[in-house]
Amino acid sequence: MAPRRSRSGAGNDDRHRLNRGGNRQLNTTTLHRIAITQARCHEGARALLQRHQETARDTTKGSFRVLKRHLSDGIYRALIADHHACNNGTSTGPQ
Repeated sequence: MAPRRSRSGAGNDDRHRLNRGGNRQLNTTTLHRIAITQARCHEGARALLQRHQETARDTTKGSFRVLKRHLSDGIYRALIADHHACNNGTSTGPQ
């Protein structure tokens, strides 16, 4: 069964957020801290924020939403790759 889509916030925007369960407060807090740190210290994150603000004419809050989505996609890919590596017996991390 596919996750249900839910409207986010008020207004006429077309953003949707998927509810995949889990500890949403912990996930949100963690992603926020990662995004703040990346925006302060990582050149790629700063470039992403700058590019999004210039092209989309969006607010800082909207640009951070894009950065958080970008980071969460990368974290998800890393988790899936680690899961596949563990299932194949090629894990290099702690057991």
